Amino acid sequence: MIKRPKKVVRLTHKVVHFLKITRFVNEFRSTLRLIWYPNSYHRERNGEHAYQLIMLVWWLHGMYVPHLSLLKLIKYAAAHDVPEKYAVDTPAFLGLHGQHVYRGLPTHADKVEREREATNRIDTEIGGIFPDLLRSIRLYEDRADEEARLVYALDKFLAEVNIYLDKGYTDKHLGVTLRAKIESKRPKIASHPLILELYDELLEYIQHMRSDVHYEEGHPPAPPRICPECEQLVIEKLQRDGRLPV
Repeated sequence: MIKRPKKVVRLTHKVVHFLKITRFVNEFRSTLRLIWYPNSYHRERNGEHAYQLIMLVWWLHGMYVPHLSLLKLIKYAAAHDVPEKYAVDTPAFLGLHGQHVYRGLPTHADKVEREREATNRIDTEIGGIFPDLLRSIRLYEDRADEEARLVYALDKFLAEVNIYLDKGYTDKHLGVTLRAKIESKRPKIASHPLILELYDELLEYIQHMRSDVHYEEGHPPAPPRICPECEQLVIEKLQRDGRLPV
């Protein structure tokens, strides 16, 4: 019986590039952020955060800022945290207890430089086949237009909203006081008047009506939130590593 030679199939550049971008997006969307996903046992991932931001800018555009470019808003929302694929999420606050929770993580001291290096690395990897992504990242970083400033302000506000919806757990876990958050966050949220209006209204409500959703100095930190199954896996790993008795 004569064996026929195997057919040689080669992928076109179009498919190779598609696979490369898909792999890149998969890696980015899995990057962990440092706040807890509301009412859950896991921290938010960048893919979840970007999708939530996209949905909110879409809604805000239709209701309150129809004069802005929806395409730009969506591009900035999708691209704004992409450098964290390599630069990772940087803690906005250490709080009174966060120095233990975030021990070993990078800080704001070199955040700008790390993200610049990450953007350059992404440019080297996929800039030639996805130039619009790199353009959007850099325009966002420069706050080059009103759309970029709105997304920047909304990104800062959205973290506060998610923490509020989670009954303040992240702040209580880290020991971040409301005063510290206002001093740090409000100037950034003021980058866009619409988002500042939303923030100030929610802040006033929290201050007068919901003292239960923010951390009070002097209180012990909220315990780590971990599901029973996850906790057992952690214990078993520590035992395998010899760091806990069996």
